Amino acid sequence: MSKQPVIFLFIILMYVISCDHVKTAAGRDDRIVVFSEDVLWQTLQDTLKSTLGTPWEVPAVESKYVLDRQPISKFKLYKQQKNLMFIVAKNQKNALNGFVEKIIPKNYQPLIENETFNFFLLKNVYAKNQLLLLFVVNDYNDASRIFGKQFTELETYKKFDELVQERLTKEIYAFSEDKNVSELLSETQGYSLRAPYRFQLVDNKQRNDSNLVSLYSPNPIQWVCARKVFVDETTEIDSDFLVSERNYMMGTFFDGDSVDTDGIITEQNIIIDGLSGIRFQGAYKFYSKGQIVAGGPFISYALRDENMVYFIDAHVMNIGKRKIKDLMRLETIMKTFKRKTYNKTGM
Repeated sequence: MSKQPVIFLFIILMYVISCDHVKTAAGRDDRIVVFSEDVLWQTLQDTLKSTLGTPWEVPAVESKYVLDRQPISKFKLYKQQKNLMFIVAKNQKNALNGFVEKIIPKNYQPLIENETFNFFLLKNVYAKNQLLLLFVVNDYNDASRIFGKQFTELETYKKFDELVQERLTKEIYAFSEDKNVSELLSETQGYSLRAPYRFQLVDNKQRNDSNLVSLYSPNPIQWVCARKVFVDETTEIDSDFLVSERNYMMGTFFDGDSVDTDGIITEQNIIIDGLSGIRFQGAYKFYSKGQIVAGGPFISYALRDENMVYFIDAHVMNIGKRKIKDLMRLETIMKTFKRKTYNKTGM
């Protein structure tokens, strides 16, 4: 079977679950509660942590998602968590097998058996706004091999990650939003960013850069900054551009803040508000009197619009605490970037 119909089936299956649930899923967005038999968990746990866990350097290594493996006997205690994962081998008889037989249509079984399609992503199975990753194999001895073969190819995790971000965005802005901020930015900068609860627009007049915009929230310290950078056709958007622009922008606030160029800096192509760009991810260090006193993760977007680059950066400082969950929320703000004059229809 070709890859195209397999992906089509995958998308259809995501939405076959009914949304008629009273309770809304609870728990952390950066946590996946995993249910499996012991032998399957022991076989796959290292692979799961290096893929679903997606280690980030922040600057210490943290996993994007905490994998919380629980015994099947405790399922009722966790069934309404936001993110669940079932790992099932059909040659192991347990309650999860019964779920697979009930939820996976019979015409999907050949796809599982011939190792064409073993990942499924389901929504709202036990609660509203819930996501469930399902990995099914015939024999647990083949689990590691099949997982490694299909994880990247079918992009199940990528879609899961996108849906987590969409859910997070809805939750953040459903609670509260200062619409005056987005309106002011639209009028003064020609673009907007949505400011959720506890984020305030910083007065940057004294910094002598009319292009610099900053949103700030304390406890933990969180910043989202944006700046219009004028460039020419020879300007390359690469790691050197990142280091130069981020160090300049953050240097207007903190003399000792700079990109950790000895650490890992990742790059990813993105499209935001119709603009192609690069998503950078790395770590910064904060120096005082020549000594490193703090550090943390950052995400930067460089979005090119002819002779201008919109440079958007988010970072968190939360010493000794887990930072990924805060960074996930900051990126929801970054993704609300919208130009005042852009019209998707081109009219």
